[in-house]
Amino acid sequence: MVLGCTLVGNGQSKVIVSHDWLSDCSAYESMMPYLDTDQFTFAFADLRGYGKSKKIAGVCTVEEASDDLFVLAESLNFGRFHFIGHSMSAMIGQFMASLHPERIKSLSLITPIAASGSPIPEVMLSFIQDATRSNDFFAEQMVNFMSGNRLTPTFLKYKVSCWRKTSEMEARLAYLSMFSETNFSNRMRGISTPILVLLGAHDAEANSLEMMKKTILTWCPKTEVSIIENAGHYPTQETPVYLATLIDAFQKKHD
Repeated sequence: MVLGCTLVGNGQSKVIVSHDWLSDCSAYESMMPYLDTDQFTFAFADLRGYGKSKKIAGVCTVEEASDDLFVLAESLNFGRFHFIGHSMSAMIGQFMASLHPERIKSLSLITPIAASGSPIPEVMLSFIQDATRSNDFFAEQMVNFMSGNRLTPTFLKYKVSCWRKTSEMEARLAYLSMFSETNFSNRMRGISTPILVLLGAHDAEANSLEMMKKTILTWCPKTEVSIIENAGHYPTQETPVYLATLIDAFQKKHD
């Protein structure tokens, strides 16, 4: 079994990209025109239960997802590669670097969930599970909160509609457990992989600079941070040109 992916570019340097919880890799489509496809080849990988891998069942753990992405890399003859992950897949990227740091040239982590996970308060669990299953109103409220309560309702509806269309409910629930209950922070201490953490200024507190100072910035000595002022949790769609610019510069520095 190999994950479904979309290849973009013909460059000698390889990049694996994966997506956030609320979309498959189609969330990167606004960014794609601004990628350097002469220097890089990008493999936009859909995790099990999403997008081109929607019909691939799995337990949807960080271990499984990491293994799947390395298998994809082998199938594409990607030796050493850069990794770009968004939110939950940024967490997976950290696990990949802890397993095989020699394979990862750099990590670009967009509004990441740290290796310590993002525990959900008991009072919020039922609300988030209902949003995950089928309650579109709850899901739109969740997106609105994560983007700073500042974007048009049309975007909220669009984001939730894409979530429903591009993913299986069982996978959504399983990945929710993955990023809310998993903690492998002990594996991250001293990781020397170059890391770029990209934060949205309007994101939730759990994804704030203060939280990164307690987690990734403490564990990993080669970590840089860029704060995107006009974005919340979804800079792939809120500020695609600027996001592509930041990642491009970082990857070229560590190519």
